[in-house]
Parts: sequence; structure tokens; C-alpha cells
Amino acid sequence: MSRVGDRKWYNSQSMIMRRTSGGSKASPYITPEGYRRLADELSYLWKTKRPKVTQAVAEAAAMGDRSENAEYIYGKKQLRQIDAKVRFLTKRLGELVVVDRKPADESVIYFGAWVDLQEASGAICRYRIVGPDESDADKGHISIDSPMAKALLRKSEGDEVVVKRPNDTAIFIVSAVSYESPASQNNRSDVSRSRATTARKTQEV
Repeated sequence: MSRVGDRKWYNSQSMIMRRTSGGSKASPYITPEGYRRLADELSYLWKTKRPKVTQAVAEAAAMGDRSENAEYIYGKKQLRQIDAKVRFLTKRLGELVVVDRKPADESVIYFGAWVDLQEASGAICRYRIVGPDESDADKGHISIDSPMAKALLRKSEGDEVVVKRPNDTAIFIVSAVSYESPASQNNRSDVSRSRATTARKTQEV
């Protein structure tokens, strides 16, 4: 990465830090894959789902009295919900800033990082810092606006992290920081093991 590239990245990360340090408005930052999911959802709703529901409503309307037509009433309700979601996604996608570059120093926790934390019990938990539109507790994806993410930003491996929770305070130790998905890391490890095995067999011949 060039010095100009470094400067632009640090400027963008500084802006993220400032915007997430105060205020209640959701941060506009999102990962490339998170943006694609929202864009795909918008495309599906507008190009596939809405036309189907519109057709179903038209067919239901042709059946007679609309005031007692359950299919017509339900279809109109679906259309209102779809239109509301389409308006929201259209507006939100226009506001979002896609963060698609790794930091110059990948040992420091910034937006997009996968972080392994050691709990007091010794257990390891993994989180990824993402935008508020793509947080997912089941996947360990936490919003950059969350208390945990704010406590993690700018930390490095070995640092202590103190997180204030509603009923107590939790203390963690950063055990690993990465900007590659666990799947990519596993694939690279598999390739390395395969090459090592091939090299060993070649030497044995």
C-alpha cells in the first residue's frame, strides 16, 4: 500500500472512530459482503417478490367483494410491507460507505477485523466488527456501534479489554487479530498441509 493509500485509509478509519464515539445515529459503514446482501435483498423484493404479490392481489381483486376477500386484504398488506422495505433499503444503500480495504497495520483492531478474545475462564470467543446493518449474534458479528466493538477498536494482541455490561463488567484478553475470514485461513492451512505432504512424499521417492 502506498503512502497516499495509507493516508486515505487512516483518514477513513479516523472518521469511523469519530462517528462511533458519540451520537445515537447508526454508523454508515458496511463490509462488501454486507452491502451485497442488502443490494441482493432489494433486487429480490423489487424484481421478484413485488411482481408476484401484485399479480396475486390482482387475481384476488377479480374474485369479487374486496372487503371480505382475505387473500386480497393479505396481499395489500404484503405490498405495503414490501414497499416500506424497498424505500428503507434504497435510502440506506445510498447512505452506506463500503469499507473494502485492510489496514496498513493488520495487528490493530479496526472495522472488519476478526478478533479472538480470551475470557476469564480461559474460553476463547470470536467476534467480527461489522456495520449495524449486518450484525448477527449467531455468527459473532457485532455492530461497530456496540459497547464491545467500541472497547475493541485500536487494541492489539495481548491487550486487555474492559467491557461494561448492564449488570457487570467483563474483562477479556485479545488473543488474535485477523482481517481474513476463518474459512480463508482454513483453506490456506489445508493448502499448506497438502504441499508439505507432497514435498515429503517426493523426498521419500
